[in-house]
Amino acid sequence: MSELDARQDANAPVISDDAVEAEAERIVGRASGRRWTVTALAIVVGLVGLGWGGKLGYTAYHDREAKEVLMVTFTSTEVRIGNDERGAQGSSLSERPSHLAAIADFALDAYEVTAEHYRLCVDAGACTSTPKADLCTEHLETTSDHPINCVTFAQAEAYCQWVDKRLPTEVEWELAAGGNGEHKRIFPWGPELPDRHHANVCGSECSYGAQSEGAMPGGTVCNERSGCRRAIFGFDDGHPATAPVGSYREGTTPEGVADLAGNVWEWTQSGPCDYPAHDCAPKGERVIRGGGFTHRFILTPEVTTRQKLPETAVNPGIGFRCAG
Repeated sequence: MSELDARQDANAPVISDDAVEAEAERIVGRASGRRWTVTALAIVVGLVGLGWGGKLGYTAYHDREAKEVLMVTFTSTEVRIGNDERGAQGSSLSERPSHLAAIADFALDAYEVTAEHYRLCVDAGACTSTPKADLCTEHLETTSDHPINCVTFAQAEAYCQWVDKRLPTEVEWELAAGGNGEHKRIFPWGPELPDRHHANVCGSECSYGAQSEGAMPGGTVCNERSGCRRAIFGFDDGHPATAPVGSYREGTTPEGVADLAGNVWEWTQSGPCDYPAHDCAPKGERVIRGGGFTHRFILTPEVTTRQKLPETAVNPGIGFRCAG
């Protein structure tokens, strides 16, 4: 040991064993406190992460559920479209002349898009919200399984893009509704006139527009193909506005597509062409199909009925389904 070291060692304070142990315990305790603090912070961060992870997982699960809804496939074919007995009336489009149209393979949602699934698209930032108004299903607690309505054409199109699909053409829609057998179906379920088991239409229970049955035109509608029928629905279908999708099983097509008649009209991607054309410019209007709970006339849910609306139209009786 050097002289300097010896002097320093001689002048160093003497520390007892007890003091050393006490200092050691203080250091260990301080370190333990830090460890507990770090551990607690880690637990909090982990819990927060689990919460966000759970939320993200929940959202991802339901987003996937929206994107994997049941679809019915149709193979490429040539189908007869239109009805030679029906011209244009009011906002309806002429169904003349009937003609053959070629269709490639496609699939169609078995059900109309629900309010619940549309809300997921809004939450994901891919869709915009519909108005908060009477009978608009997005904002009503009791209508999650009802069809989304009060949607513009652009909103319907945005949803279908979000689920990696598109809106159907009116030719695809008519094939799905009427079939392509030897005898085309008059209604999606067949030739029988609609009753309360087939479709959600504006019958005696209808609250839309607050018009009594007596205020509507009466009489019958006749044509050679299907004889005479009542001009309006006289039955109560159980739902004064929209109904849960798939509620009317007897109205489902033989192929398995529900609510192609009634509940809500459905946007198509087609412009309102004069038949036999199908590729005219939309010019701010699109074809809607299928009728809905807002209409009283027997002819409305027939598979060939077509109507046009401005793309910006918002109505409780308008919804959609997607194709792929």
